[in-house]
Amino acid sequence: MKIRTLLLSILLMSMATLVMAQATDLFISEYLEGSSNNKAIEIFNGTGAPVNLSQYSVRLAPNGGSWSTTLTSTRTLANNDVFIIANAGANASILAVADTTSTVTYYNGNDAVGLFKNGQLIDTVGLQGTDPGAAGWDVAGTTGAMLNHTIVRKPEVFTPTTSWTASAGTDAGNSQWIVYEQDTVTYLGSHEFTGGTTDPLIMVTSPMGGEQWNVGTSHQITWTHANFTGNVKIELLNGTTPTTLVESTEDTGLWAWAIPSEIATGTNYKIRISGPGGTPTDLSDNPFSIIPAVAVIDVPDIATLRTQATDGTTVYRLTGEAWITLARTSRSQKYIQDNTAGILIDDPSGIITTPYVRNDGMTNLKGTLVLYHTQFEFIPVQDPGQPTSHNHIVQPIPVTLTELSTNFPAYSQQLVYISNVSFVESGVFATLINYNITDPSSGTMIFRANFSEADYIGAAIPTTPKNIAAIAIPYDAAMQISARNLADFDYVIANEDPIAQVSTPVLYNNVPNPFMGSTSIRFDAKSNNPVSIEVFNVKGQKVASVVNNERSNGLQSINWNGTDNNGNKLPSGVYLYKMQSGSYSSTKKMILMK
Repeated sequence: MKIRTLLLSILLMSMATLVMAQATDLFISEYLEGSSNNKAIEIFNGTGAPVNLSQYSVRLAPNGGSWSTTLTSTRTLANNDVFIIANAGANASILAVADTTSTVTYYNGNDAVGLFKNGQLIDTVGLQGTDPGAAGWDVAGTTGAMLNHTIVRKPEVFTPTTSWTASAGTDAGNSQWIVYEQDTVTYLGSHEFTGGTTDPLIMVTSPMGGEQWNVGTSHQITWTHANFTGNVKIELLNGTTPTTLVESTEDTGLWAWAIPSEIATGTNYKIRISGPGGTPTDLSDNPFSIIPAVAVIDVPDIATLRTQATDGTTVYRLTGEAWITLARTSRSQKYIQDNTAGILIDDPSGIITTPYVRNDGMTNLKGTLVLYHTQFEFIPVQDPGQPTSHNHIVQPIPVTLTELSTNFPAYSQQLVYISNVSFVESGVFATLINYNITDPSSGTMIFRANFSEADYIGAAIPTTPKNIAAIAIPYDAAMQISARNLADFDYVIANEDPIAQVSTPVLYNNVPNPFMGSTSIRFDAKSNNPVSIEVFNVKGQKVASVVNNERSNGLQSINWNGTDNNGNKLPSGVYLYKMQSGSYSSTKKMILMK
């Protein structure tokens, strides 16, 4: 990353000390919406210190919709430097100064672009949730200035803002932006900065007003600051009456607050944050509300969770433990699964602040459920606290591409293992590109390079068959798998690999689960002892014998059609199936649906 910014220093001659005026945080310094694919966004750092971009993201909200496409980076942006995101199809002069390319630049003048910090919006071009029409938004008195124009932040602007109305202004005098003609690229790659402040400063960025926070949920209180060091005090004001939330906490710009039950509900709350000795201080701009706690529905496992209403409002608590198969910085996402199913935790607001890594266990997850292009997403409302276990390696489910494509919902969002996978295309992997794959079962599917941070992005596409572990990810009607890293292309699974010569019996998860009609129960005896597999209802009553003291060797698969020993259809619900072979005993859970 090149430092390309014009440095405009303020020299104060007292005691020969150099004091630099500072910005309170990163902000969007340029937005370019030119002809064809000539599009770019510029982010400026004038904070006085290097900033690691891992806590920031840039997001796109098209046509008045929700924030969707997201770009993250792990780079460090030097003080007085800019970070430029360009469209991959932009002209050579734009790409020459770009630091990265991204689909977050797939905008027109009526799409909003937001800069987020720790999941909270801090700066915006355009107004998310509003579609101004094809002409786009007006800026600085120029009609449709966000369409076919370049807009550049004025040099004196030193803080981001979530108020697009104030930022855009109504004329050239009160706007934060200067409007230039289409395809103006002269200012891209540097930002003239004469603003900033040498005074100590705190600015509350969340809550900003209008929020409704439930008792019993967790939320991020965020702020920006400049020109002071030390801890901060955070207070809750109900009208003019303050309650100290934390007397002293590190000035990180973020503090997670779990709203306790003793906090009274109300509509006139604000947050006040103060520096050492009470100065500097700032109060959130407008009141927010604390509303009653919502009822929580307990579910024992992910399979049961996936049968619940995806309304985005009902709160569920996953009481059983689930294990992380992939943890991402993007939207703080985590793929998790238990012995019944898998799901994606999507945490764009950064509610879960406790550090979690792959193979950690999570218990008592609380959140709402939504469907995003047929993918189940669990949106947390509270941090579950410390991991309940570590180093729990989730074994991928062995499957062929034919079986996977036939029964994809049974494997959705779980880790699967496919042997001898061949790629049709050649070249190198690129982010968010689909690749065709086959396997010896004559199955076909899409391998999608879905994770931009994966270490195989830019690596050569394998030219020989690979044993791949990957997460099965649906997208509308498309069935896709995505590997987590390079190691997944030569994955060796442990004792539950049906190819490996294990010496102890194994009972596998049934597929599909949940199921309608029938399900396949797989097991491997690996001994001369007889095998019995019996099905019980949740009361512990035996309802069916699937395998009755039979001798077998090697991987076996038995279909059960949801009937009792007399052939009667059993009611929908949760059932347990138990395998007994010599001293080995294992019980797993399955869900029968009608």
